Amino acid sequence: MGDVFKAAKVSDNVYWVGAIDWDVRNFHGYLTSRGSTYNAFLILADRITLIDTVKSPFADEMFARIASVVEPSRIDYIVSNHSEMDHSGSLPQTVDLIKPKKVFASKIGRKTLASHFHIDCEITAVDDGDSVDLGNMRLSAVETRMCHWPDSLVTYLHEDELLFSQDAFGMHLASHERFADELDKDVLDHEALKYYANILMPLSKFIKKTLDKIGDLGLPLSVVGPDHGPIRRRPQDIEGIIKDYARWASQEPTDKAVVVYDTMWHSTAKMARAIGEGLSAGGAKVKLMSTSASHRSDVAAELLEAGALVVGSPTINNEMFPTVADTMTYIKGLKPQNLVGTAFGSHGWSGEAPKHLHAMLTEIGASMVDEPLRVNYVPDDEALARCGELGLKIAKAMPALTKGGKAAPFRGKVESVRDLTHDIKMLRVDLIEPERISFAPGQYIRLDVPGSVDPSGVPHPFSIASRPSDDKCVEWIIRHMSDGTCTNWIFNRLKVGDEITFSGPYGKFGLSDSDCEMVWVAGGSGMSTFWSTLRHMAESGIRRKCTFFFGADKRRDLYLLDELRQLESELDWFTFVPALSEAADRDNWTGQRGLITEVLDRNLADVSQIEAYLCGSPEMIAAAMETLHHKGFPPDRIFHDKFVRVGAPAQ
Repeated sequence: MGDVFKAAKVSDNVYWVGAIDWDVRNFHGYLTSRGSTYNAFLILADRITLIDTVKSPFADEMFARIASVVEPSRIDYIVSNHSEMDHSGSLPQTVDLIKPKKVFASKIGRKTLASHFHIDCEITAVDDGDSVDLGNMRLSAVETRMCHWPDSLVTYLHEDELLFSQDAFGMHLASHERFADELDKDVLDHEALKYYANILMPLSKFIKKTLDKIGDLGLPLSVVGPDHGPIRRRPQDIEGIIKDYARWASQEPTDKAVVVYDTMWHSTAKMARAIGEGLSAGGAKVKLMSTSASHRSDVAAELLEAGALVVGSPTINNEMFPTVADTMTYIKGLKPQNLVGTAFGSHGWSGEAPKHLHAMLTEIGASMVDEPLRVNYVPDDEALARCGELGLKIAKAMPALTKGGKAAPFRGKVESVRDLTHDIKMLRVDLIEPERISFAPGQYIRLDVPGSVDPSGVPHPFSIASRPSDDKCVEWIIRHMSDGTCTNWIFNRLKVGDEITFSGPYGKFGLSDSDCEMVWVAGGSGMSTFWSTLRHMAESGIRRKCTFFFGADKRRDLYLLDELRQLESELDWFTFVPALSEAADRDNWTGQRGLITEVLDRNLADVSQIEAYLCGSPEMIAAAMETLHHKGFPPDRIFHDKFVRVGAPAQ
């Protein structure tokens, strides 16, 4: 390979002499869509040392890179940190070529290498804490069993403060850039997470021990060189990946729910979407993943930072669908922790698949929220409503959907029911027990409905409209849905003096910590969150420039206009822009006209330093997000609180 392949200098005394595999796409069932590298390192000490080798087909590339620095025959020692073939595959050729004085490995590594290659070479075993004398430098060995194999070892070059971390802190990513600070951070974060999820997640308890062990040694780290992917040399990059590993190893449940499914005639897919709507209404961040469109390793990556796993399958030949079985068998081996879950599916004449999935989820260790939800053939409106209710129930079981502490049950008495429009009321409840509530603007509660009204027992979510300072009461802005059991009860039967129960607060929707200008967009009862937030900002002295776009059909659908105009006159950072899409002549409307998306499009110019917050129906959210994307808003500056649609609006 001549002079084409060069070594890359890593530190004062160390060079990278590995290989780049641009073509690999499958690593034991893990989709490596960006290729990989096989990292080997050359220490230019008095006794020149090679740390690991490369996958066998890439041996010539490694030898060429070594030869660009020193004649390969000058290498004295080889250290095998990990005996898996992508790191040791070239070892027999390397030993034959350079005839090193010694080859080092852990005790288990020595046995594994002997079983792999049956080579006539004495391998010296190093114990945990042993040092290898390189003449003018010292290399220390730290056993890290089961991080990733029983033989796993990391080594530390004291003079360069360099940790050769073998499979820890790496990723499958092919690139000519050798250092993490030369690559896109979003790509690095994604590939590091995907690598951990698919390689190390089942070994998380060992990862915890390894992190503690290395931390206790107190070794200064200036460079971290893994066996795959880029090298980390900046303090923030090294500290960042160590913190990531600590977080991933703990597998603390988050507010994300992953819905995995496949479908034959779209019925199970309809169920998945309805469950997703219920989860979203319950405050969860939802990721729907069809196993026909999503690789098993991408599902694993999403699960690493999740709190719920919901799996659906049609039944075929009395079993689950093949793509679902494939994904779930793979996930089972990765042993994800701390998940709630349930199973669902459409079926014809037998319907065993959800039961098989329920058993598999139970075996994984998921906390099962409910029995499997099965629907015969095509789900009708009633079946889809049950799917939505299941989504809400799963969200209620996700512990991460609380903010600032654990949600609690409350009992209160209706103090007032105020008509805001013909189909929107403000409900105010004085607290009885506990007497106070602590919440953040943007959170919601789950209102209990009497069993005589709704036998399902599923509580209904409503965003809190009151200010956090009004902690002895709670207010909600509620829109009447003609087919909604809960809103029919509130509008037609609930009266002042009645006692009700609810739980909360839930959710994490709220303002970011930035000082960016804001755009708020809402319609209908989506006013609730912003009514709470605006008044909290006013009394807390928070001065972030904000424009509130509120859409309605007719003049009769607008409410709190006087109050909002008063606040607009008092707050120099706040602008209120109501708009009507169906203004009648008799309304004498002089304000903005058109759909709220049209009003946004007309009124937004430079969006480079603006954040957008959306509250309302799924349809309104989707339309507004499309407009914002068209205007140039990046996805990470759009926040939304999507309401579930239980029934049609009252006419």
